[in-house]
Amino acid sequence: MQNPINFLTVPGLYGKVVNSFIEPIQTHLGKSKISKESIPNSINLHFFLEEHYRKQSKSEIGTSVFMSHGLADKGWWDINSINTYDYVCVPGPLWMRKMIQEGIPEKKILMVGYPKLDPLYFIKKEEKQVKKVLWAPTHNNSISSYPQFNDYLNQFPVDFVIESSLHPQNKQNNKPTFTELAHADIVIADSGSLLYEAWALNIPVIFPDWLVKEKLLRHYPTTLEAKIYRENIGYHATSFEHLIELIYCALQHGVDQSAKKLIDEILPPSFRGNSGKITAEKLLTLQMKSK
Repeated sequence: MQNPINFLTVPGLYGKVVNSFIEPIQTHLGKSKISKESIPNSINLHFFLEEHYRKQSKSEIGTSVFMSHGLADKGWWDINSINTYDYVCVPGPLWMRKMIQEGIPEKKILMVGYPKLDPLYFIKKEEKQVKKVLWAPTHNNSISSYPQFNDYLNQFPVDFVIESSLHPQNKQNNKPTFTELAHADIVIADSGSLLYEAWALNIPVIFPDWLVKEKLLRHYPTTLEAKIYRENIGYHATSFEHLIELIYCALQHGVDQSAKKLIDEILPPSFRGNSGKITAEKLLTLQMKSK
């Protein structure tokens, strides 16, 4: 007997991140489960690659499907770990090509978009006279502008409202950045998923290169993030004064063409707002095949 589709969650701060992916998919399923361990005779959707997670979740049980809990590269997509899963979800054609180049058979790859963002496409942006700038750094165990950028927060001109939304790992309440993104006019980001999420929502991104570029190119030279910094995709500031100039520029011109071209390959427009539905349909197809 085929069991319901099973979503694998985790305790702690990343449980909240995982839930933001699960909910848009569950909406389009009849019956499903959320648990901490894989279920036999079930399609089990996983969000992590680490070996300790795979052991804890018993990922070898049932039909295993992997979906990344973010859009960033960071050198995290370990092919040997991905190969332990029966299928891998990718957000768009860029990651499909990368997986195929790394030796993942195309029949194992499901192009489904990025369910987490679905609800944000239906939020009406606030009408406001003063533009909102959101600083959304990745966690400080990675290549981050946190905490150094804190020193600049009180130096912004009164033309803008500057807000910060730290990575859940650096917040007391562990709350992921979500609706804050929908209401931002400009995002300041470094190397995490938020930079791609902002672009996918048609929000210009400014990078504080003077704080992160050298370190990122040194530690992660082959990643997608390194390509962004090396080729100046998006708006890249060489100093805080330059960043302020770029805010005015980005407000006038919007997301630049190089960033549009890249994000359309990572998360195509046709997937934006309906990735949960697409993912649910792919999982149900796998369920039918496994009967």
